[in-house]
Order: sequence, then C-alpha cells, then structure tokens
Amino acid sequence: MVDKVFYRKISNDLMDYARFIERMDKPSQGSKILFIKDLRKADFSMTIDGLKKDSSASIYVISCENGLFPGECHKLYKTKREELKGEYAFARINDTPSKTMYVGSSNSIQTRIKQHLGYGAKKTYSLQLRHWITSLEGDIDITIYQFSEIEQQVLQLMEDALWNKLQPMFGKRGAR
Repeated sequence: MVDKVFYRKISNDLMDYARFIERMDKPSQGSKILFIKDLRKADFSMTIDGLKKDSSASIYVISCENGLFPGECHKLYKTKREELKGEYAFARINDTPSKTMYVGSSNSIQTRIKQHLGYGAKKTYSLQLRHWITSLEGDIDITIYQFSEIEQQVLQLMEDALWNKLQPMFGKRGAR
C-alpha cells in the first residue's frame, strides 16, 4: 500500500500540479472596501461590482483596513462568538490577531461573501460580520481573485499557500 511506488505516484501528481500552476494565466482581481458604518444599516445587502456571476472559482481575502485594529476585532469576535453560540455558526478563532481576517475559496463568490457579511444561513460557518463588527470603527477590504479554468484541487493548494502566508485570525486551513 504505502511504499516507494505510492510515493512516486504522489510525487508525479504534485509535479503535474506545479507545472499546471506555472502555466496559469493571472487571475482577474477585484477589491472592495466596505465601510463598517454601512453594515449598521438594517437592510444592507452587498453586491460586488465587476464580478462574474456565481460560476467562477475564486479565492478571497478579507482584511482589516483604515483604523480597524486586529486586536480589537479578535477580542470582540471571540466574545460575540461565545454570546451567540448555538444561534449562529462562526468561523474558527486562531491564536494570533492578524490584519487578515479570513482566507477562503468558493465557486459561488457573491453568495459566500454575503454569508460572511451575516446575510446567509445561520448555520453556515462564516465571519457573520454584521452580528459583531458594527460596534467598531474602520473598514473591511475584500480582495477576490477569480480564475477562469482551474481544478478544485489546484484551487485548494493555492488557497492553502495564501493562508500559510497571511495567517488569518479566523477560519481554518484546508478543505471543509
């Protein structure tokens, strides 16, 4: 089962992925700054202009900007996550505050971002931003990298590499 032939097969598969990634076109990139004050509006719903419809594979990064301090976010998130336990499914908390809140991927980017904003199903693991961040000041940056053609496994490898580089304060590395 697990022998030299097995290792050689894995090595060849990884080399194939590496060659594929090297030949990939640069992804389209969009960035949107969200003002926390806008999340305070009761009927706020967000669309991200310029994004393809929910069909393209994307990697996204949600970050603290313009006076939104990572330490405050980390502390408040932890408190609210505990307060609302059982009512909402919050993403995992990581040990260290970071400017990067979350790194993820999705094939339905508009839907996934709305979930992180707190406008999705209560039991979907996400940041649930509108349920805790509205008492803070500052902005949130959402950067999205969209790929026209990419295998799910390659997308996951790229997401994991970005997660390792940015060390977000919420969420987990790896596939669901």
